[in-house]
Amino acid sequence: KQFLTDKFFLKSWIFMFLNIATGLVLIGSCAAFLNNFSGLSSKTVIIVMMLCGIANGAGRLIFPIISDFMKNRLDIWKIILSLEVLALFAACVFPIMMPISAILINAGYGAAFATLPSVLNDHYGKEHLSEIHGFVLSAWGFASLFAYCLTLFGIALLPFSWLLIILIVVYVLNYLVVRNIK
Repeated sequence: KQFLTDKFFLKSWIFMFLNIATGLVLIGSCAAFLNNFSGLSSKTVIIVMMLCGIANGAGRLIFPIISDFMKNRLDIWKIILSLEVLALFAACVFPIMMPISAILINAGYGAAFATLPSVLNDHYGKEHLSEIHGFVLSAWGFASLFAYCLTLFGIALLPFSWLLIILIVVYVLNYLVVRNIK
């Protein structure tokens, strides 16, 4: 009950929900996006997919390190979301950028998970950090269901370019949520 009335918790949960959902849509559809936008060969798509996995791990290392040097670690989420929006926008304008966009978004997806504990610690302290972290990560389950439905809807009813635009809108909305966390 306490979490449901805590604005910081709710906005953190929404941030994770939206970041995970959009990340899962892109991860699950990455090969299709790469084929439809960039016209890459199967071998190149496999290489890009491998680089996406490496970027996800690198994002989990690099962004938390950067956040340790920030006065307000919550700002790292703004940086992550800005990177994701710019990457998707670049892919919409220049389809050949889709491989780089996919790699950057995977880095941001991993970064969100890795920076969550420190952001929560800065706000709540250490006393119930594991419990709070677990409750925020409940967003993962809901996000996976939402991502699945969004992917089915998007692929069935819209061209891939529109799905990218919808994802940009969701990332921008997520940025606005994070911008208003206090």
